[in-house]
Amino acid sequence: DVDVEKLILDNKISKENIFVIGDRLFTDVYLAQFNGFKSILVNPLNKMKDNFAVRSIRKIESLLLKL
Repeated sequence: DVDVEKLILDNKISKENIFVIGDRLFTDVYLAQFNGFKSILVNPLNKMKDNFAVRSIRKIESLLLKL
């Protein structure tokens, strides 16, 4: 495991220079923005491998993106 906070502090990286790239609105993008990072939402590589919970959340996320 990587201690992200320690990595950021040790390397004196400012939050404005951190980008999180992810395919999940509620996890990747929200977590990035909550921590003051910039985020990039991309399409998932393979939705077929998603379990039931992830597929359900993706449906909710897609509805919210349409708002």
